[in-house]
Amino acid sequence: MAAPSSTSSSKPRLRAWLTGLLVSLGLLGLAELGSRWLRSDFPLGYYMAEGEAFAVRENLNRQDPDLVILGSSRAREALALSRLDREAANLAFAAATAEENAAIMRVLIRKAHKPALVIYAITPRQLYGSKPAYAQGPLFWNLDDYQLECAAHQSACPPRSQIVHNNLQAGSGLFGLRSSLRGVLHNWVEDKHFAENPVQGGRSIWHQRGPELSLLGGMVDEDRVQAYVRRLLVDGAYPMGDYQLDRLTEIVELARQNGIGLVLVETPVAPILRRHLPPDVYPRFHQMITELSQEKGVAWVKLDELNLRLLDADFLDQSHLNLRGAVRFTDALRQRLGGLRRGQENLWVVGGARKLKAL
Repeated sequence: MAAPSSTSSSKPRLRAWLTGLLVSLGLLGLAELGSRWLRSDFPLGYYMAEGEAFAVRENLNRQDPDLVILGSSRAREALALSRLDREAANLAFAAATAEENAAIMRVLIRKAHKPALVIYAITPRQLYGSKPAYAQGPLFWNLDDYQLECAAHQSACPPRSQIVHNNLQAGSGLFGLRSSLRGVLHNWVEDKHFAENPVQGGRSIWHQRGPELSLLGGMVDEDRVQAYVRRLLVDGAYPMGDYQLDRLTEIVELARQNGIGLVLVETPVAPILRRHLPPDVYPRFHQMITELSQEKGVAWVKLDELNLRLLDADFLDQSHLNLRGAVRFTDALRQRLGGLRRGQENLWVVGGARKLKAL
């Protein structure tokens, strides 16, 4: 009796394998379609620390805000978006310097619907560092960004896998939901549930906790601020130089080339921090931004132009305004700019007498 053919017995197995593959691909396709439908309304999963940058990236993939806030956590806490009458997104997040904000600006100019206005709230923190850190900036890169950065700074360039991940994050509903879901689970485990997040125009976490939190309640003391400043110093100096200034210049030039209105705004820090910084930090900072403003013709609003006296009751800690301070600062800035009205593009330039004029 002849033995069964191995070829004939393998055919059912092959058909079963192909059927399973097709079913799996079909289910994956359905999951992808469902994720894309769900993604636009799914919570960003915003939480402080690393969750901020992931939420900003996901928001850039979902929405096209009319008004954008850039900066660090100082910017995040300094502007009360409810006091502005435009659809706004606060894309500022903790520890971001000009390096990270330049990466975000590149994403903004690639959008079909670019923002009409960017308010870049800056302190010396934006110019901190003399070489690439590439901490969170690569989260916002595409392949062109990667090649540009690696050509200039090969030794510091992150792995190419980051770009693959970014492309999947932007193009896939499943990957797009991944970081948001992680954030939602983080908040559930930590039992931290907030009704709003600043990335989508809501109040920051600190603002939701109320205006009663302030320096008056002993949030900081001299020893804590001294220790904070010591961590920032390198050989006794505050590192602030050409590398970050070049990034800031890139932001200014990208805004101009793409018809986006841009205002640089000095953001307040508490007097207790100013006292403990090296005395040359703010004079150097003001000189660098003023020279950039004059060279590039970009609006630069200094604190002393706002007719605003901030008190200890306006600050949460040495670096951040509380809700009370943010409302006062935002109202003063709005008055200085003459109101941020809908429908105006390229709102402000610096005139010869250094007064802001509407275009």
